[in-house]
Amino acid sequence: MFKKKRYWVLIIYVALLAASFAVRFWADPAVPSAEKKLIEISDGSDAPVSVAYLETANSNGAKQTVVMVHGSPGSAEAFDGLTRQFPGRHIIAVDLPGFGDSDRDVPDYSILAHAKYLNAFLSKKGISKAHFVGFSLGGGVIAQSANLNPQLIQSITFISSVGVQEYELFGDYYLNHAVHGLQLGIAWLLQEFVPHFGYFDGGLIEYSRNFYDTDQRPLREILQNYAGPMLILHGKDDPLVPVEAARETARIVPQSEYHELDDNHFFVFMRPGTISARMNQFWKRVENGEGVSREGASVSRVAAAAGPFEFKVIPAKGPAIFCFLLLILFVALANEDMAAVVAGVFIAQGRFGFVLPLIAFSLAVLVSGLFWRRIGRRRRGITLSASFPFSVDSRKADAFGFRFLSYIKRSRDSFFHFIGVSIGLGLLRAVLIGGAVYLIMMVAVFSGFIRNSNTLLLLALGFSAIVVKALGSLYFRSRRSR
Repeated sequence: MFKKKRYWVLIIYVALLAASFAVRFWADPAVPSAEKKLIEISDGSDAPVSVAYLETANSNGAKQTVVMVHGSPGSAEAFDGLTRQFPGRHIIAVDLPGFGDSDRDVPDYSILAHAKYLNAFLSKKGISKAHFVGFSLGGGVIAQSANLNPQLIQSITFISSVGVQEYELFGDYYLNHAVHGLQLGIAWLLQEFVPHFGYFDGGLIEYSRNFYDTDQRPLREILQNYAGPMLILHGKDDPLVPVEAARETARIVPQSEYHELDDNHFFVFMRPGTISARMNQFWKRVENGEGVSREGASVSRVAAAAGPFEFKVIPAKGPAIFCFLLLILFVALANEDMAAVVAGVFIAQGRFGFVLPLIAFSLAVLVSGLFWRRIGRRRRGITLSASFPFSVDSRKADAFGFRFLSYIKRSRDSFFHFIGVSIGLGLLRAVLIGGAVYLIMMVAVFSGFIRNSNTLLLLALGFSAIVVKALGSLYFRSRRSR
């Protein structure tokens, strides 16, 4: 038995995995840097949590403390370069629970939970009012913090910050939540079933949980209700948070001061000097009573803020492309027609051109076919007609897009015949379905039947088309067989 290569591979894998777990279990706990302080807090609902933070002393007579909140993944060190731009000002940069040197084992990684921890932290520190600075997802944390306790907020500064739900990833909460769930599952598998000896610890799961637990839908109303001074700094070429999110935040917060930079997402720690002067001047104006509140906003901006939201579909880039590839692959493993619908809908929305989805979908179908062929070949000791999935009518399953049953049944075909016929024909059919779905979506959108921004409704229409196609195919097949 041990002469077979796969058993040796399995033994080596198990040994490496056991060694990895041992290294991770007996590894010395991370020691916070000497510059960091620790404080134990509780948000009132869970066990106490230890929060690490960096703090600079107030030696220049500044009236207010500045509280800086990092993104995901991240830590207080993200603001090291920016903090040095303000010598003498009292600045606190926190490691949010679950990140950096703060406690990692927390029940909730959402921006709402982090806002509660942040407010509890400031209460424990005796800080009653401060300028809040949020980078990336940290912007969502300080928005929630302002909503929970408006008295804490002297001003808000968004740096490359997230905003309304409509401009996060694919725009729809439920679709995004499903993708983040898939991402979290993959992160967990990598952390627990790949021998990494601790290299995947400390960020992968926390980052995935942060987005999976977070609901950005309340941010629109929170920002609309915020009445204090606000500064927004965002890069035009941000690949992680589209600049449209910042523009929408600036629209619905009419008193905000908005600056659009020729930069990307990471200027806060790569080029902090490009924003420090604007931030310092903004804080000084607020401290001198010259900050603009909602009541002092211009009439034109107040009118624009009261206007309807006009959604703009943004061509995918950065994480959206990765998440799309991930989504197509996992959907194709179960149902290639559904994967074709997803691709057709996103192309119709303008999120992608034709080339990338076609390449992604072709690779997904190839991987799906080879995966299920491998599963089928390992079933060679079982009578084909007596066991699921061999007992299922693959023609009916094919009609609804469940081609993996055919791949399993045809797993004994030669490799090149399997690739050329089974996968080739499946790919051609799925591409035709995706093209048909694209045309249906374009007609539905241009006729005004469906809004281009309603991703879930477009997907539902596409899936309905698959069902109608399958039922029609089965009906005509049964008529011919009579």
